[in-house]
Parts: sequence; C-alpha cells; structure tokens
Amino acid sequence: MNNGTIKSTIQGDETILLYGGKLYAKYRDRPHFLAHVAEKMREVARLLIAAKNIQPSIHNLDELLQPRNWDIIIKAAQQAAKFEPKNQYFRHPLSRNKTRPKFN
Repeated sequence: MNNGTIKSTIQGDETILLYGGKLYAKYRDRPHFLAHVAEKMREVARLLIAAKNIQPSIHNLDELLQPRNWDIIIKAAQQAAKFEPKNQYFRHPLSRNKTRPKFN
C-alpha cells in the first residue's frame, strides 16, 4: 500500500472527505491539529483498502460501515495493522502510540 493508493482512495470516497471536512471545521482555528486530521483520513483509507482486498464487492466506506460487514471491518483492521494472532500483537497499529491530540 503506497501513498498514491491511499491518496486516490481518500479522493474517491465522499464519506472520507466528509469526515475530514468535519474534523477540519472543528479544528481549523488550531493549525497544529491539521496534520492529525490528515492522518485520521489516511487511517480510514487504509482500513477501506484492506476491506476491499478481503471483499472486492465493497466500493466505498458507506458500504463497509453497514452492520452486515462487521466481520470484514474486524479482518480489515487486523490486516491493515498486521495483526499476529499467535501472540495477539499488532505490528503496525493503525493509530500509532504517540503524543497527539485526542479527537472527541
């Protein structure tokens, strides 16, 4: 998964763009939060890409977020974060453990 794929996924999905727009509107008066808004959008795009690899019939985030796709969301999160079931460990968590603002 490269930056071009992530970028095109973000640009092609209206729900991810709306999510980013909502976060931007909430934090636009605090410029130091804007990089985190972009990171959140990339995280959602990575999840969507992983879900499309598991279930090609999923085309966008709206489809993925349907209750019937719950199992796909779990598998996609595990795939995107490189989950190791043997030791219950995520090699690359979607949300990195670093000091950053908390979005409410």
